[in-house]
Amino acid sequence: MRVISHVSRMVADLEWDEEDLGRAIKVDPRTARKLINDENWELRRETLYRLLLLGFEHGLDRGVFDVRPHELWETFRSAQASIFREDLTWDTSVEKSIRRFLQHLDCTPNLAYAGDDEEEIRRTIRTRNCIFIGSPKANRATEVALALLSGTRPFDSAVDNRGAMLFQLLGKSPQHKSGGSAFLGESTWCGIVVRDPGKDHPHRVKVDWLSDEELRGPARTGHDAAAIVVCRKPLGTVSDVTTVAICGYTGLATQEAAEQLIQGNPPISPEQLTSSENIGIVYTFQFKKRAYSGPRNLDGLKVPVPKSGRWHPPW
Repeated sequence: MRVISHVSRMVADLEWDEEDLGRAIKVDPRTARKLINDENWELRRETLYRLLLLGFEHGLDRGVFDVRPHELWETFRSAQASIFREDLTWDTSVEKSIRRFLQHLDCTPNLAYAGDDEEEIRRTIRTRNCIFIGSPKANRATEVALALLSGTRPFDSAVDNRGAMLFQLLGKSPQHKSGGSAFLGESTWCGIVVRDPGKDHPHRVKVDWLSDEELRGPARTGHDAAAIVVCRKPLGTVSDVTTVAICGYTGLATQEAAEQLIQGNPPISPEQLTSSENIGIVYTFQFKKRAYSGPRNLDGLKVPVPKSGRWHPPW
């Protein structure tokens, strides 16, 4: 979901400028300009009340702000969706959040059990809205879906095959070292490599991955990230469906990226959605890790830093 501001339309209808709006709600013209341009602004409660009442007085019965889902969710409205996930900890929580959101769109979500059956996943992608939760580290169906979208071979770590992938997750974990994935590669550098068809060099997003030993250590801060792929009418289908893959470097990153896809405003335009091409974006954020203090769930030690999240592009 995202919040749409109608302040600029109201000001235009009234033939006002920032000084007129500032006088009406008793704020500095610079703050009024930010409201009109929908830039980063903060208002006290009494000022917000004045703005809401001003909108009501001038014909905006539903208010100067409107809550709408992002256009990427349009095909999910009053339709069916298949959700693919395997992990029983982080990704179960993500699934619950997505289900609640889809129900607001009168969408009927179903948990799909396809494993790594390429033909079953292909058929589902072509006929239904699909959401793949978790990177190939946590969900084999995600690897198959991403390979289908990029026209490559899943679970094939050959150099030519990996080089054609939409993105890669590089790192030091056992999954990266096993060599059984087209998307996971071993490296001394931890992060996400995103290939941009219009650029000579890929974008690199660094991640501070923590081993269990480091999680049991002192408090620290770091960066995490998730890659997201969206495609409207994937694999040449004529069905009006959308595939979304949410691939966090960690479970926490998958969770944070999913929440931002639901509640935020990812950098995906309506024009991109009409192209039937794969749209790749990345969400990054900072985290704080609390100091380890005895037997406890290691996953619960990391928490996101408020207001640290960023969408890419722009890079």
